[in-house]
Amino acid sequence: LASYMEIFPCVYIIPIALLLRSGVKNEQGKKQAMIACIAFFILWSICLQFLSASLVGSKNWPAVMMKTYGYSHGFVDSSPNLGLLWYFFIQTFGRFRLYYIIVFAGLPYIFISPICARLHRYPFEMSTAFAFLWVLHKPVPTIYDVFITFTLVLLSPRSVIRMGNACLVAVVSLIVPIVLFIMDYWMWLETGVGNANYMFFQCLAFNVFYATILLEFVVASLQRDKALRLTEKETK
Repeated sequence: LASYMEIFPCVYIIPIALLLRSGVKNEQGKKQAMIACIAFFILWSICLQFLSASLVGSKNWPAVMMKTYGYSHGFVDSSPNLGLLWYFFIQTFGRFRLYYIIVFAGLPYIFISPICARLHRYPFEMSTAFAFLWVLHKPVPTIYDVFITFTLVLLSPRSVIRMGNACLVAVVSLIVPIVLFIMDYWMWLETGVGNANYMFFQCLAFNVFYATILLEFVVASLQRDKALRLTEKETK
């Protein structure tokens, strides 16, 4: 259902397929489980799109799709939020807007292949990294997205125990830019005594702390994978 509204959640089919694959012992069964998972996803995605076309009409369906997916990847909403892209696009000249829309819309997909290559043995860690990545590049990130990613982190306790002190500092400090963002939002848009730069610096601090947590989590997961590979090599 999430992929029906946005394109990026489609990448979660990769860790889901890998998770189903890990539950099957024989190689033939693993391939069949992955193929069945992907086929089931494609089938229901087509059904949802067909239902949309039947409700809005075949002539209006392309426009509805452009409005739906264009909102999340076209950076239509430039209202202040916890991300950085709203500030960037209000400062960008109009003739360069299309170029930067293409660049920033495709940026999160560049990291999918490296994450899959390094964390293919850990579906939960992979899905958590995808969630962090999407919040950092989402046009309008929310507090709910942040809470969801922190919940997913708790599903990987062996990676959490390997995270360093920088992660702890970032988690504790994360509340500061959020509170100041709310205050600056009120000062700028309600009372008119602030300006966009106040909010931008809070958004910058939030994204730096959030990216630090992502980096620490990925590094901890890779350390866990390295330790596991060394253990397997020694047992052989």
